[in-house]
Amino acid sequence: MRTRLIERLQQQGLRRTAHREQVCHILDEALDQPCADDIHHRLRARGSRISLGSIYRILDGFVRAGLLRRLHLGGPRMRYEIVGPDRHDHIVDMRTGAVEAFRHDALQCRLRKIAADAGYELIDYELTLHGMDQRKL
Repeated sequence: MRTRLIERLQQQGLRRTAHREQVCHILDEALDQPCADDIHHRLRARGSRISLGSIYRILDGFVRAGLLRRLHLGGPRMRYEIVGPDRHDHIVDMRTGAVEAFRHDALQCRLRKIAADAGYELIDYELTLHGMDQRKL
């Protein structure tokens, strides 16, 4: 079981505030990679009066602290996911917008080798595949 985001927040030395806690709870419960608007709507549905601007500031702080990863999955909005111990990538269904995580160890090894051959140590990368789910035709 992964460590709850609120606990990781404290481990990073970030102050625990009511708004940060609310955002942490939404992200911990998320089965998707929500954008700031999604988080805002989910919090409003729970009666929170947090502003969208506050959510963006909180998310930016979490990204800077290494707690969240900002994802470019197509479309106009950035999406967010909790940084975990297992690296994975994403494939986006171009018909539905559904996002599926996948892990491919050989691909990750190859990317490290490409970086090393160019004289770099691979620190991070972003890979998003876009396709059409043939299983749902």
